[in-house]
Amino acid sequence: MLGLPNERFFPLAGTDPLEAEFAAAAQRLRRARGLSPTAPLPQVQLLAVSGGGWSEQGTRPSFELVTGVSTGALTAPFAYLGSAYDAQLRAVYTQLSQDDVLTKRMFTALRDEIDPTIAAISTLMTAVSFMLVLVATSRSKKGG
Repeated sequence: MLGLPNERFFPLAGTDPLEAEFAAAAQRLRRARGLSPTAPLPQVQLLAVSGGGWSEQGTRPSFELVTGVSTGALTAPFAYLGSAYDAQLRAVYTQLSQDDVLTKRMFTALRDEIDPTIAAISTLMTAVSFMLVLVATSRSKKGG
């Protein structure tokens, strides 16, 4: 999608490319943390999005990587930012209506028709815009 050679993997066709990317990611992490090329890696927190419950239990870690597809792509930025944004994440799924994220066709000859793809993209764009404002606000409060 973005022209990256390693953005998608097909395990049924072989795992060599995935293993090579994992090894390269490990080396990038070592360099970023100032470790030698053979140093053991520190524990890394990764997220597979599920029904949740960590925040309420107090067991939610901070994540180094969060990714998702479809609704997971909407959830991922909030999960990465941490439990301080749980209320905003909950609001995206429980308080938004079609009128908040969709533009309806305004021609009298056409019935109201909402394409699910447009709905998903509109919701994602709204969430990303919101997240960028939050990050910018957070950084400005920290003086950076």
